[in-house]
Amino acid sequence: QPKLSASLAQLFGPDGPDALFECSGTAPATQQAIAMAPRGASIALVGMCSASVSIIPMSLFQRQIAIIGSFGNTQTECIECMDLMAGGDIPSRELITKRIALEQVPAEFELQLTSKTDIKVQTQMFEETN
Repeated sequence: QPKLSASLAQLFGPDGPDALFECSGTAPATQQAIAMAPRGASIALVGMCSASVSIIPMSLFQRQIAIIGSFGNTQTECIECMDLMAGGDIPSRELITKRIALEQVPAEFELQLTSKTDIKVQTQMFEETN
């Protein structure tokens, strides 16, 4: 968490980002997003976390944090897509057309407004180790 906090401070300054998107659907990442959200931020829970997450409401009130849930498809559609990817009918690895570092995110948003080639851009928080 200290490395991520330092990266966010470097990218967004001392006030931090206005919005955070938790897309992994894991309880630790959801907990981390809530803990790290700066005063007045909105957190969009996009990942489908089904585990319990501990929230201290007073912390949300004091920091004026808004948590928003977002869901755009049914469980049946998710299962169908996962089956298609697992069976090789959808070349899921090929959908990631670019990998970028966290500090490239602001510029990448601008590029995506006109890109006709990128499908999924994956943000890598840290270098991969194999």
